[in-house]
Amino acid sequence: MKTVVTLIAFFSWTVSINAQTETQPMADIDKAVKEIKSSRNTYQKIEKINTSDGMRLVFLKDKELKLIVVKALEPNTEKDVEWYYVKGQLVYTETNWVDVKTKATVFHEKCYLNNGHLIAWVNSKNEHVDNFSAEFKKMDTDLVAYGEKIKADTTTNH
Repeated sequence: MKTVVTLIAFFSWTVSINAQTETQPMADIDKAVKEIKSSRNTYQKIEKINTSDGMRLVFLKDKELKLIVVKALEPNTEKDVEWYYVKGQLVYTETNWVDVKTKATVFHEKCYLNNGHLIAWVNSKNEHVDNFSAEFKKMDTDLVAYGEKIKADTTTNH
Protein backbone atom coordinates (compact mmCIF):
# COMPACT_ATOMS: atom_id res chain seq x y z
CA MET A 1 0.00 0.00 0.00
CA LYS A 2 2.85 2.40 0.82
CA THR A 3 4.33 1.70 -2.61
CA VAL A 4 1.05 2.60 -4.32
CA VAL A 5 0.73 5.82 -2.32
CA THR A 6 4.35 6.70 -3.07
CA LEU A 7 3.86 6.05 -6.80
CA ILE A 8 0.67 8.14 -6.87
CA ALA A 9 2.39 10.98 -5.02
CA PHE A 10 5.40 10.82 -7.35
CA PHE A 11 3.17 10.72 -10.46
CA SER A 12 1.12 13.70 -9.22
CA TRP A 13 4.31 15.66 -8.48
CA THR A 14 5.75 14.81 -11.94
CA VAL A 15 2.55 15.89 -13.72
CA SER A 16 2.52 19.12 -11.69
CA ILE A 17 6.15 19.89 -12.57
CA ASN A 18 5.56 19.16 -16.28
CA ALA A 19 2.51 21.42 -16.36
CA GLN A 20 4.52 24.22 -14.75
CA THR A 21 7.44 23.84 -17.13
CA GLU A 22 5.17 23.89 -20.19
CA THR A 23 3.19 26.95 -19.12
CA GLN A 24 6.12 29.00 -17.79
CA PRO A 25 7.66 29.71 -21.21
CA MET A 26 4.20 30.77 -22.46
CA ALA A 27 3.80 33.15 -19.50
CA ASP A 28 7.28 34.57 -20.14
CA ILE A 29 6.45 35.01 -23.84
CA ASP A 30 3.14 36.71 -23.02
CA LYS A 31 5.05 39.11 -20.77
CA ALA A 32 7.62 39.87 -23.51
CA VAL A 33 4.86 40.38 -26.11
CA LYS A 34 3.00 42.73 -23.78
CA GLU A 35 6.22 44.75 -23.29
CA ILE A 36 6.83 44.95 -27.03
CA LYS A 37 3.24 46.01 -27.68
CA SER A 38 3.38 48.71 -25.01
CA SER A 39 6.75 50.02 -26.26
CA ARG A 40 5.92 49.81 -29.96
CA ASN A 41 5.64 53.59 -30.38
CA THR A 42 9.16 54.08 -29.02
CA TYR A 43 10.80 51.71 -31.50
CA GLN A 44 12.28 52.69 -34.84
CA LYS A 45 9.61 51.90 -37.44
CA ILE A 46 10.67 50.99 -40.97
CA GLU A 47 8.15 50.62 -43.76
CA LYS A 48 9.38 47.79 -45.99
CA ILE A 49 6.31 47.34 -48.20
CA ASN A 50 3.31 49.58 -48.73
CA THR A 51 1.14 48.71 -51.73
CA SER A 52 -2.54 48.32 -52.49
CA ASP A 53 -2.11 44.61 -51.67
CA GLY A 54 -0.72 45.21 -48.20
CA MET A 55 2.18 46.37 -46.12
CA ARG A 56 5.09 45.20 -43.99
CA LEU A 57 6.42 47.22 -41.07
CA VAL A 58 9.51 46.45 -39.03
CA PHE A 59 10.07 47.67 -35.48
CA LEU A 60 13.60 47.85 -34.07
CA LYS A 61 15.01 48.82 -30.70
CA ASP A 62 18.67 49.77 -30.95
CA LYS A 63 18.98 47.72 -34.17
CA GLU A 64 17.43 44.66 -32.48
CA LEU A 65 14.39 43.28 -34.31
CA LYS A 66 11.35 43.31 -32.04
CA LEU A 67 8.32 43.06 -34.32
CA ILE A 68 7.31 42.54 -37.92
CA VAL A 69 3.75 43.47 -38.86
CA VAL A 70 2.36 42.12 -42.12
CA LYS A 71 -0.99 43.17 -43.54
CA ALA A 72 -2.31 41.46 -46.67
CA LEU A 73 -5.42 42.85 -48.32
CA GLU A 74 -7.67 40.57 -50.32
CA PRO A 75 -11.05 41.45 -51.84
CA ASN A 76 -13.07 40.18 -48.86
CA THR A 77 -10.47 39.63 -46.15
CA GLU A 78 -7.71 41.51 -44.40
CA LYS A 79 -5.00 39.23 -43.01
CA ASP A 80 -2.87 40.67 -40.22
CA VAL A 81 0.12 38.77 -38.86
CA GLU A 82 2.43 39.98 -36.11
CA TRP A 83 5.82 38.30 -35.65
CA TYR A 84 7.48 38.96 -32.25
CA TYR A 85 11.21 38.46 -31.68
CA VAL A 86 13.24 38.41 -28.48
CA LYS A 87 17.04 38.44 -28.72
CA GLY A 88 16.78 37.71 -32.42
CA GLN A 89 14.56 34.65 -32.03
CA LEU A 90 10.94 34.34 -33.08
CA VAL A 91 8.90 33.73 -29.92
CA TYR A 92 5.30 34.48 -30.87
CA THR A 93 3.02 35.01 -33.83
CA GLU A 94 -0.55 36.14 -33.91
CA THR A 95 -2.71 35.89 -37.02
CA ASN A 96 -6.07 37.60 -37.54
CA TRP A 97 -8.22 37.39 -40.63
CA VAL A 98 -10.98 39.98 -40.64
CA ASP A 99 -13.98 40.26 -42.99
CA VAL A 100 -13.53 43.59 -44.77
CA LYS A 101 -17.26 44.38 -44.88
CA THR A 102 -18.43 43.27 -41.43
CA LYS A 103 -15.11 43.71 -39.56
CA ALA A 104 -15.83 40.34 -37.93
CA THR A 105 -12.92 38.05 -37.12
CA VAL A 106 -12.98 35.12 -39.52
CA PHE A 107 -9.88 33.38 -38.19
CA HIS A 108 -7.52 33.90 -35.25
CA GLU A 109 -4.55 31.90 -34.02
CA LYS A 110 -1.53 32.29 -31.75
CA CYS A 111 1.75 30.40 -31.82
CA TYR A 112 4.34 30.30 -29.05
CA LEU A 113 7.94 29.34 -29.77
CA ASN A 114 10.84 28.61 -27.45
CA ASN A 115 14.45 27.90 -28.47
CA GLY A 116 13.47 27.86 -32.13
CA HIS A 117 10.57 25.42 -31.82
CA LEU A 118 6.82 25.67 -31.58
CA ILE A 119 5.70 24.88 -28.04
CA ALA A 120 2.02 25.85 -28.23
CA TRP A 121 -0.49 26.60 -30.96
CA VAL A 122 -3.87 28.04 -30.06
CA ASN A 123 -6.31 27.74 -32.96
CA SER A 124 -9.26 29.88 -33.98
CA LYS A 125 -11.53 27.96 -31.58
CA ASN A 126 -9.18 28.97 -28.72
CA GLU A 127 -8.11 25.33 -28.39
CA HIS A 128 -4.56 24.05 -28.11
CA VAL A 129 -3.51 21.94 -31.08
CA ASP A 130 -2.04 18.61 -29.92
CA ASN A 131 1.78 18.94 -29.72
CA PHE A 132 2.20 15.38 -30.99
CA SER A 133 -0.05 15.70 -34.05
CA ALA A 134 1.35 15.70 -37.58
CA GLU A 135 -0.32 19.09 -38.09
CA PHE A 136 1.58 20.56 -35.11
CA LYS A 137 4.90 19.12 -36.27
CA LYS A 138 4.38 20.52 -39.78
CA MET A 139 3.46 23.93 -38.35
CA ASP A 140 6.63 23.84 -36.22
CA THR A 141 8.81 23.24 -39.27
CA ASP A 142 6.98 25.70 -41.55
CA LEU A 143 6.60 28.49 -38.98
CA VAL A 144 10.21 28.42 -37.85
CA ALA A 145 11.46 28.39 -41.46
CA TYR A 146 9.16 31.24 -42.48
CA GLY A 147 10.03 33.20 -39.33
CA GLU A 148 13.69 33.07 -40.35
CA LYS A 149 12.88 33.95 -43.96
CA ILE A 150 10.73 36.98 -43.10
CA LYS A 151 13.36 38.13 -40.62
CA ALA A 152 16.10 37.88 -43.27
CA ASP A 153 13.94 39.55 -45.94
CA THR A 154 12.91 42.30 -43.59
CA THR A 155 16.19 43.16 -41.90
CA THR A 156 18.34 43.47 -45.00
CA ASN A 157 19.13 47.04 -45.98
CA HIS A 158 17.62 48.75 -42.95
